[in-house]
Amino acid sequence: MSSSKLRSLLAQLSFLILGLMLLWMALGRTNLDDFQRQFSQLDFFWIFVVLLISFLGHAIRALRWQLLLAPTDHHPSFWRTYQALMAGYFVNLAVPRLGEVSRCIGLKRTEKVPFNTSFGTVVTERAIDILCLLLIVVAVSLGFYEVVEELLQQYILPAVEQKLPKQRLWITLAGALMVIIGLGIVLKRPILNWLHKINVADYLKNFKQGLLSVFQLDQKGLFLSYTVLIWAGYFLTSFCCFFAYPATAHLGIKAGLALLAFGSIAKSLPIQGGGLGAYHFVAAQTLLLFALPPTDGQFLAVIIHGTTTLFQLIVGGICFGLQARGEKKRLEVRP
Repeated sequence: MSSSKLRSLLAQLSFLILGLMLLWMALGRTNLDDFQRQFSQLDFFWIFVVLLISFLGHAIRALRWQLLLAPTDHHPSFWRTYQALMAGYFVNLAVPRLGEVSRCIGLKRTEKVPFNTSFGTVVTERAIDILCLLLIVVAVSLGFYEVVEELLQQYILPAVEQKLPKQRLWITLAGALMVIIGLGIVLKRPILNWLHKINVADYLKNFKQGLLSVFQLDQKGLFLSYTVLIWAGYFLTSFCCFFAYPATAHLGIKAGLALLAFGSIAKSLPIQGGGLGAYHFVAAQTLLLFALPPTDGQFLAVIIHGTTTLFQLIVGGICFGLQARGEKKRLEVRP
């Protein structure tokens, strides 16, 4: 095994261990009999609604990606764009961040869109989503200051101090800094070798074209509308799950927004399984602020994460399989 593959494997293993640790902290004391009782109370109509919203949300994301690609003189079909997008989500479940690369490769194979051009649009898309998330977090923090303060003082900070005393915290931070510096030293040569193998000027030109496509949109209002609908979909996938379980049906918009803000941060961490463990821990702690018993908050976190992950696993897996099948056929007919 090459050193680069070994480094990648160790990084993925480290994040997996972190996710499992957080999962244990969130669900380690869960009683299976209680979980079965809670599961028997689920109203699967609302689970179906969440799956439908997930489908529509990802479809709108595909439409938004088409808008970003249009200024680069590339117009892939909706189906190919959606297929590449969902295949990327499927890959992300196993290897976080690789899905962004995977979907650009898929679009290159099916629609001949240059990888660096589509990757530039993906970077722009992610930057916009990060900005949206920051705005939501700020809005939640300003609107629900007392809730955020209580979250930090009563749950997060004591948990950190209990698990990681101050002296160990400084040692951990120093160790993390050393790891970052070490990665920079280790990865410097592979990155330079990669740059020597490509036409940097052409690559950067196409990448810049994709990156700046948002400023050249003819339908900026439509792009903004798609973005609002995407984040509304994220909110509704959590909020509708409240009604699927009787013990959480009373939770209102305030709880939904808090869960959207903090849960999205947890899901953005590069942990396998769509933030496995991290989301469960953060969501369960957040729901404690709304007078929800820990067992109910933990169960709801499992349902929300499980429903969205199931959608990405099934639909994404189908799209990934269709892409692989199409690539196999192209190789068979190639002279």
